Amino acid sequence: MRRTTALAGFALLLFLAPTTSRAGADVDGDGLDDAAEDANSNGIWDVGETNALDADTDGGGEADGSEIRAGRNPLRHDDDFTFDRDGDGLTNAQESALGTNPDSKDTDGDGIADHRDAMPTVPLVGQDADQDGLPDSWEVAHGQSPRNVADASGDPDGDGRTTAQEFVGNTNPQVADTPMSASGAAITEGTPVNPCLRYDPEQAAPFPDMDGHWARTTAAVLARLSVLPIQMPIVRGYPPPSGRRDRAVFLPDRPVSRYELLKMGLFSSCLDPLPSALLPPQSFTDLPATTEDETGDATLKRRIIGTAAFLEIVEGYNDGTFRPDAPVNRAEALKILLEFASLPLPDSAPTIAFTDVSEGDWFAPYLAEGLGHGVIRGFDDGTFRPGAPITRAEAAKIALLLLLKNPGVNGSVVPESLQIGLSQ
Repeated sequence: MRRTTALAGFALLLFLAPTTSRAGADVDGDGLDDAAEDANSNGIWDVGETNALDADTDGGGEADGSEIRAGRNPLRHDDDFTFDRDGDGLTNAQESALGTNPDSKDTDGDGIADHRDAMPTVPLVGQDADQDGLPDSWEVAHGQSPRNVADASGDPDGDGRTTAQEFVGNTNPQVADTPMSASGAAITEGTPVNPCLRYDPEQAAPFPDMDGHWARTTAAVLARLSVLPIQMPIVRGYPPPSGRRDRAVFLPDRPVSRYELLKMGLFSSCLDPLPSALLPPQSFTDLPATTEDETGDATLKRRIIGTAAFLEIVEGYNDGTFRPDAPVNRAEALKILLEFASLPLPDSAPTIAFTDVSEGDWFAPYLAEGLGHGVIRGFDDGTFRPGAPITRAEAAKIALLLLLKNPGVNGSVVPESLQIGLSQ
């Protein structure tokens, strides 16, 4: 009892101990000057003041300064953007981005919780009884069962694309290779197939560090190919080295990251990233939650990773992380790019002659497919080096060759002279 009383008294002394507020100081790093937090300048944290020694006074997860700048109450935890007020699995920030009600687990009242609802603000479209990520109304309209989760991974028309991929690509899962217009109507024969790419031959060679590199043409073509309608190039460079003002650099021999590879694969296959409202709940612990001031690049990153996860092309690690900046090895990269492209399998599978690959390796079927399509080759010593990190140049070359062979992509916009050179 005496020890408890002594500790309580000591805690009280700490609580009452005056603090020193220097002009411009921000001890807790919450974006507020200490002097502003101690409104009456008495050196004590009083009721109604934020705590100059605690970046998140209300304990809701968002810094005091961020709350005040956004017009929220730093002394009320349940309005923090990082808090989940209704307990539906979506933070208040995510609810704001989706347009859902942060005080209701089921905004549209369709019986599907917001975090599991494909379209949580539209009851007729948002229902997803089997929770396969496909709206019930879309499944019924395309001959699928809204109560069979296996539909999403099926391929009823046998065209090599799963029903989930057909949903993302706005194609008919019941008719092989039938592109759809924006209105949902089948495109008639003779119409250019999915004209999602625009090639700008007038654009100057974009990357000065590619001069003399074997992948110079590959990088230039992908940088000149813009994805419609967002008008974004398939590849971008990095800022030039510090102190230089010239153009962006490509860094061809740098290992490609998981996110960069997903972006390459998605854009070069003419697949649109799912809108934020259709993305399944994000569960990767190393991808930050949606914030009020999220940049366009951050939103695009979230959409691309979410789309790839929805299509089951990638998944996270056992510890719950995704590691978007981690490198990708050559075997994994080939698998990912082939699954994005979803090309028909080659008529004949060539024999795998790489000295470091055996028929029992999990990636052997992908190597056979890549060889059959003519998009990979090994090293001069007869190896493939499946576990080695794939470089940006190597990944770009495979992505571009698959684009040119994809019947669902208008790769014909690339000049024929360049296509011939790239295939050699």
